[in-house]
Amino acid sequence: MESAQLLEWLHRTEARGRALKQVVPSAKLYVGICGTNVAFSEFKLSNGLGFVRKVANPPGSVHVLRAANLANTDYLAVSRYSSAISAELALGLESDSEIDDLLDVAFHTAALIKLRHHPNLKCPCFATASWDVVSAITDNSVDFGMLDDVPRQLPGVEIEAVTEEEMHWVNDVWIAALALRNFETSRRFGLAFNVSYVWNQTSDTRLALASLWCGIEALFGEKRDKPVTRRVIEKICDWLPILSADEVLESYNCRCDAVHGRWLENDIKEAVLKADEILRQALLRCIELEKVPLPDWSPDS
Repeated sequence: MESAQLLEWLHRTEARGRALKQVVPSAKLYVGICGTNVAFSEFKLSNGLGFVRKVANPPGSVHVLRAANLANTDYLAVSRYSSAISAELALGLESDSEIDDLLDVAFHTAALIKLRHHPNLKCPCFATASWDVVSAITDNSVDFGMLDDVPRQLPGVEIEAVTEEEMHWVNDVWIAALALRNFETSRRFGLAFNVSYVWNQTSDTRLALASLWCGIEALFGEKRDKPVTRRVIEKICDWLPILSADEVLESYNCRCDAVHGRWLENDIKEAVLKADEILRQALLRCIELEKVPLPDWSPDS
């Protein structure tokens, strides 16, 4: 880009940022979303949690530098992602909200969105100003922070926009999913839910497959199972009758090859996507039924 074009782009982005200041909801924290887009301009989350918004004016690295509180921000890391931010979670409509609490809300919400089959979604960074208006801020007053810093994330399926119907689902199940994540309710679900968000934050397909099966076995594994493989597969198919034992076994066998470092004759991407689908569907059913397939391990098991 020539210097004249660059200056024109900078000025145009700044002007859009100033205009958007008038319409962006006021919040304490704005968590950037990459890897997907949204099919709506703005969606209000239930219980006054905040908004999911389309970002139409993402900032470039120069904008981040001018806006950033340099004492508290790794602006170079933030600028790796800033121009790719396509949506944001605007959280903390009450001024007394704690940042850590808001980040917990952001993770829970983003993970639920990802469960609706948006595997490329990640939240690389957050800001104390909307990503739509960062370009219009030049006084180094914005605090930025890093979250999912994953420069080489394993790509998932083709990107589809998050729909309003999916966001209504997120609203409907938000509390039920949070209750299942409570460690006093199900440590199994909590681990599997976390895996469903982070499994592809790697460029290594072996690690991705191992992570997914860690989540699956957290939901369905029991120490007394003999033989282990057959009993786990039976439990998975009982929970998800749409699956056949043969396709689950094929994914499990590929998982064994991957985690034991065996030579892989074929690309395992299909096995990874199948394991993702098994874990995703299992978690969706847990949330739908508001229960888990098995109780937690007892202390002496």
